[in-house]
Amino acid sequence: MADQRTQTKLTGSSTTERVVDGASDAADSVATSPWLARLARVGLASRAAIYIVLGLLSLQFVFGKSHREVDQNGAFRTIKDQSWGPVVLWILVIGFASYAVWRLTEVAYGEVGGGDGAKERLASLGRAIAYILLCLTAISVLTTDHSKKGSAASNRSMSAHLMQYGWGRALVAIAGIVLVVVGATMMYEGWKEKFVRYLRTAQMNPGTRKGVVTLGKFGTIARGLVFVIVGFLTFLAAVQHQPKKAGGIDQAIRTMARTPGSFLLVIVAIGLLAFGVYGFAEARWRKTERTQRAH
Repeated sequence: MADQRTQTKLTGSSTTERVVDGASDAADSVATSPWLARLARVGLASRAAIYIVLGLLSLQFVFGKSHREVDQNGAFRTIKDQSWGPVVLWILVIGFASYAVWRLTEVAYGEVGGGDGAKERLASLGRAIAYILLCLTAISVLTTDHSKKGSAASNRSMSAHLMQYGWGRALVAIAGIVLVVVGATMMYEGWKEKFVRYLRTAQMNPGTRKGVVTLGKFGTIARGLVFVIVGFLTFLAAVQHQPKKAGGIDQAIRTMARTPGSFLLVIVAIGLLAFGVYGFAEARWRKTERTQRAH
């Protein structure tokens, strides 16, 4: 009887190990799939397209030719209003979803072309969540009219709701600090050209490499500056208990527009355009393929 119980335990353990190994192999297959690597490029191109639209909306806002919100929601609605817009938006949805899945594999396996520490994995998780939300926002714009409220108004509404509670103001303040840190990190990494390590620069000729790095550097710094301003305004809204100051990218753009001559906003708008153009180069030359892990 004892031998039978021992044999049953061994059999159960063996079955569990086979299931775990099978699941691990399946996860490896997905993470190393060439199709996932290609879909990641679609996601990178989708991100690039949105930043180009954001840059154009920012410039239009400077010259008074657009009153639409200068954020992702405004960009989606701008695209949707075109005759070919809905089709393009669905392609962007696929791209954002693909990008999010690719980033989730980095949470499990580490960055492609980068590190595999806790910091890198958490950063990949944050990016995955951000693009899942972006994907849902695009679907909302496609399928309903509720998005006309705009993400800036939604941000203010959420901040106002949170600030009704004592812990809510602290949470909003912490979110602002996190955004400032993220933005400052982007600016630093852009200045130091840290993004180059993710690119297959050996496939570029010297002129192309110089152009791509210049666009990436300028664009990443401009993008980081937007995050810093959004974070600062969010923190200020919490400290002063004024939810109207927390409005996301749109509020940051409008704040920059109030600077003398709107000079800062023009620079940032051009920077967002530069980041968008760099994004298409990144979609072409980014390291997205992952090799199979050894067992």
